[in-house]
Amino acid sequence: MYQMGDLLWIPQGVTLHRKRRAEDDLYSNLNVTTEPVIALYVGASKSTPGNRMVMINNTCWEVEEKKTKFYFNKTEGGIDVREAC
Repeated sequence: MYQMGDLLWIPQGVTLHRKRRAEDDLYSNLNVTTEPVIALYVGASKSTPGNRMVMINNTCWEVEEKKTKFYFNKTEGGIDVREAC
């Protein structure tokens, strides 16, 4: 459905996951969005079916596919990359 490089809209309150690193504390591999964010689609998750890899602020996260939507500029009806970056 998505292609690498697509902009995705992730609503507020979605839990993001990533692999645990050696320097992580108990909850640092989880993040809950406090406001809607725009993410870059990276690819399908290799570990969990139904999850997708997205990049937010130079960090790759896994998110459930059903929680993501294409990012559209509502005033023009298309994707506007200039406003997203």
